[in-house]
Amino acid sequence: MRLKNKVAIVAGGARDIGKEVSLKLASEGAKVVVNYFSSEEKAKDLAKEIVDQGGEAIAVRADVTKNNQALALVDACKKAFGNEVKTAF
Repeated sequence: MRLKNKVAIVAGGARDIGKEVSLKLASEGAKVVVNYFSSEEKAKDLAKEIVDQGGEAIAVRADVTKNNQALALVDACKKAFGNEVKTAF
């Protein structure tokens, strides 16, 4: 539980390597934001899987190449996990 009380946003977090990263972060205690652009069902299924395993996760659609959508992604993260969430960009 090295990441307990930390929040991770995983861009492309619903598929392939992103999915494995999301699962690993959750297993280490992180609250996970599964970001997706077109894989809504996979993202929601993954967030549910993490929650069912006792973790915390949400799925959020955003095109992170667009500044306003990246900021909306961070806002969704703060809304879900608290305003104490710090950003590094």
